[in-house]
Amino acid sequence: MRVYDLADMQSESLTLRTDFENIEIIQTLPYQQKFTKILQQLATLHTSLYYKNIPVSSDAEIVHVYDDNILLKLSKAQMAVAKHNSHIFFHISSFGNVKASLKIIDLEKHLVKIDKFTVDKFSPLQRQKIRVDAKENTHIDVISGEPLYKGMVLLDLNEDAIALAMPRRGNLQEGSFVSVAMTLYLQDEVQEFHSNATVYRVEKTKDFYKIVMMFQVDTENFKLLNKYIAMRQMQIIQELKSLY
Repeated sequence: MRVYDLADMQSESLTLRTDFENIEIIQTLPYQQKFTKILQQLATLHTSLYYKNIPVSSDAEIVHVYDDNILLKLSKAQMAVAKHNSHIFFHISSFGNVKASLKIIDLEKHLVKIDKFTVDKFSPLQRQKIRVDAKENTHIDVISGEPLYKGMVLLDLNEDAIALAMPRRGNLQEGSFVSVAMTLYLQDEVQEFHSNATVYRVEKTKDFYKIVMMFQVDTENFKLLNKYIAMRQMQIIQELKSLY
């Protein structure tokens, strides 16, 4: 059983869209009962949950299949992560990558109910690169021919891109060219990261704009970014272990 899918690799194409695509673009399964009928033939389901973008994957026992929902028994590690999640992800060959709502039924027995099954066109299961949540209060500046944007929060990143939360989008549009500067706190030092970037996606959420930017980074800053990601990965894994 793999608890931490740290490599998080899939044998799909290496297109950049897989990592920071809008995973809310989904197609509701038209026949929930038809879907659950397929799962009646299975004893286990390989499922993934995410803690600060680090996947925790294992084979969940299918306890019972109802007409429109399924009762699963998760591993100890996944149950700890389930407290921080409202969705679970898995793959079914006849449907593709599936996203389902998750509700804890019995914490001690590791039982959860999953329902509201949807085809997840841009599932995190497709990711090619390790992705991590940024350390809180990471300072970042974005310049785009206007004064510095204010009130930005760095959400997560991989070696190619970052996702930001911004109260206003200003003149940022998909395809806009910007300059990015970040202060990265490593274990024993503070380093300044600089790169040009292209706005890849702009998403309007309830409370903010989510902006995804793709880097055009040089070798030195690429190495720095990977060092930071490796550090954050280890920090998050330690947090995970402390949960159970």
